[in-house]
Amino acid sequence: MVKVSTELFSLILVISLKTCYTGPEVNNMDFQHEKGRIFALDADGKLLAEVTFPAENGVATITHTFVDDSLRGQGVASQILAEAAEQIRASGLRMNATCHVAAKWIAKHTEFSALTTAP
Repeated sequence: MVKVSTELFSLILVISLKTCYTGPEVNNMDFQHEKGRIFALDADGKLLAEVTFPAENGVATITHTFVDDSLRGQGVASQILAEAAEQIRASGLRMNATCHVAAKWIAKHTEFSALTTAP
């Protein structure tokens, strides 16, 4: 029996997952920005990821986060939510979320807590 260190096992797992994945390159997703919306499409125009955050009275509310099944579990939601938070910050708005995915993300990413409307 061969004994493998935890670090080596993690590296092998990451390499295996990257070689098995056949979808779009997650790290290089081309997010498109619109007012109150960020999204990514594949080469055929299929929606791969989206976050919507309409603004009213100085507050952008993240109402919807979507990631295509083929990209789930790869950090795409976190990437697109970070882009949304940065766009909200750049617009001088505050932020809250009615989308449960976004609410959990905001609670976890305290670097954006100054933007939130929660006390």
